[in-house]
Amino acid sequence: MNEYDVKSPSTIAHDSEAIVSDTGNRAKDAMQTARTYAKDGADAASRKMQELKGQIGNVRRQGEQYVADQPVRAAWIAAAGGAVLTALLVSLMRGNRR
Repeated sequence: MNEYDVKSPSTIAHDSEAIVSDTGNRAKDAMQTARTYAKDGADAASRKMQELKGQIGNVRRQGEQYVADQPVRAAWIAAAGGAVLTALLVSLMRGNRR
């Protein structure tokens, strides 16, 4: 066929059906790929959260053990940390008034 040939209506309809079918198949493939990526991302995030929970649990246990082993030192560290936080908050509050 050259550029001057005219397609019949049935040929145009058939070609259109093929294009629509192909587009539908590509859309289905794209949706499946998106679902797969979303599921993989959610699974990875879930694994990371479990790792973080484990690490937080380990840090908590280490902190509890430190307090049990060094109660006076732990109290001094807590008091110093509280004083630093209080000084920061007071500084921030003063800064807002200026």
